[in-house]
Amino acid sequence: IMCHDIICLSETWLNSSHPSSHYQIPNYILLRKDRGSSSRGGGLAIYLKNTIVNNIPQIFLSKTECLSVEIVSNKSKNYIILVYNPPSTNSWIMDDLERLFESRQFHQPTYILGDFNIDWLKKSPLKNNIEDLMNLHGLQQLVTERTRVTRDSKTIVDLVFTNSISSVNQLKVLSWDISDHFAVRFNVNICVIKSPGYYKTQRAQKDRVRGK
Repeated sequence: IMCHDIICLSETWLNSSHPSSHYQIPNYILLRKDRGSSSRGGGLAIYLKNTIVNNIPQIFLSKTECLSVEIVSNKSKNYIILVYNPPSTNSWIMDDLERLFESRQFHQPTYILGDFNIDWLKKSPLKNNIEDLMNLHGLQQLVTERTRVTRDSKTIVDLVFTNSISSVNQLKVLSWDISDHFAVRFNVNICVIKSPGYYKTQRAQKDRVRGK
């Protein structure tokens, strides 16, 4: 895992009672977006090599959990948007994705990824609507192997959307024993600008947007 420049995690279950110092990895910046201490589950985290120049744009969604980072390269900015869509809020995700595209124009390479809790193998109105919306904005879904396997189901719920397909290679779904979700690994061709060799912990501000 230490050979990766960026590591994205969903459903961390972290909250304010879990100090970031307990989860630091040497030479990485830890970005966190906790759900909060009032409810269990959820939470997002991104580990980023401390040599990569980055910014943390604030993206405010209603129900879908979201953590973003902007990677500065020699030629462009690259956006990584990590999301977690709780199963109980599937009715909100279309509103949140529409809000995302209304708030920002993603002309630069963009990667929207995470646990969507929507099985990409099954046809459904919600799946079709999300696919149409992503395609409208030039993003395509890349994961074709099952990412969650239980006794009762085999699904593709961990998705990767991008408007820069040519930059992505060696995408693989890797099974492991620590979760019933498999890891999705891929390479992105980005010539990054490197920052001085230091690291710090940053925590994204908690979204406080009232739902419709």
